[in-house]
Amino acid sequence: MKKQSSQIARELSDLIIYLQAIKFRGLTTLSPSSSVRNKIMQKKSIIPTPNPPSSLPVTPTASTISSSTTDHHQQRRVMSNHPVYQCCSLNENASKKLCRKQPLQVLAHTETQLIRAYPAGMRIDSSNFNPLIFWCFGIQMVALNYQTEDAALHVNAAMFEQNGRCGYVLKPSVMWDRNHVMYRRFNPLDKEFDGLHTVNLHITIISGQFLSPTNYQASPQIEVELNGIPVDCAKQRTRIFPRNALNPIWNEMLSFTIQFRELAFLRFSVLDGGSGGSGGGHCMAQRVIPLKGLRQGYRHLRLRNIYNQPLPVTTLFIHSRLEEEGEEVNVQNGQKQFSKDDSFREGTPIIEGELRRVALRNTKFSFH
Repeated sequence: MKKQSSQIARELSDLIIYLQAIKFRGLTTLSPSSSVRNKIMQKKSIIPTPNPPSSLPVTPTASTISSSTTDHHQQRRVMSNHPVYQCCSLNENASKKLCRKQPLQVLAHTETQLIRAYPAGMRIDSSNFNPLIFWCFGIQMVALNYQTEDAALHVNAAMFEQNGRCGYVLKPSVMWDRNHVMYRRFNPLDKEFDGLHTVNLHITIISGQFLSPTNYQASPQIEVELNGIPVDCAKQRTRIFPRNALNPIWNEMLSFTIQFRELAFLRFSVLDGGSGGSGGGHCMAQRVIPLKGLRQGYRHLRLRNIYNQPLPVTTLFIHSRLEEEGEEVNVQNGQKQFSKDDSFREGTPIIEGELRRVALRNTKFSFH
């Protein structure tokens, strides 16, 4: 009998981590310490009571009723707790509705279960939504249309540049640390947080260098946008500097109030004010960096084009300062410092085995 050859290389297959796609059937808020393995082991450890002979009458007692009830409830808990390798996918509309109606339950669910959010089918232009909307609720995978280079994709790139683009970034501790004062109480949709420290960010736009490599007679204007949880989102602009994109000087300070700095991103955009002087023209250069990747003090921020590719000599000279209750704070929080010639540098990879402590990037394309 001829042996059938396999088309799968076992050595290569063992290197792959598989996810099982399942249909979303509701949220579970079980404790992160719970697991299918633990539940099964507990069930096996229960010694079953031998059945009495059929000739003798059996009168149920309180102890036997309690034992059978406990075993029945335990079996139900086993069935209700899904394995961690299972993943459900929701489109952006269903995900937004779920986050809006059950914010705390979504955060609890994503401690032990994977959720993937993807663009709605109505995005026929392949546009993207802001991934921060779902990162704030602990959703691990956010699929984007990689064929469209827009602000949302730039935020996604900045998120994973801070750890060397290895694909894994730790969630904020408020989402998984039981010792955190806001654990299981953090709602990204709230406007006030009694367990988080509000910080004030002051950024001084001092000057720019070679802001428009193709047109030095442009009239640049700097826009700084803060992205994060809804209460932190804000946008400010400098004045228009007329007909000088080579070395304009502003010396203007922009201030922002931030309540949740772990998922706060800054987007610097160089806009062409145009001859009309009204501002809001097309974007000539931009850069998105996470707040925790911004070194305080005087820095040259290297900018990129609208396709998020580095521009060789285009920079912004800025000064940044963070204050918390009148005291200056360090946003690095024990992490590796960045280089002196730039305000942001790609960090080192961070790999964490526990599912409830990581946010995952879906690197596959999503076409709609």
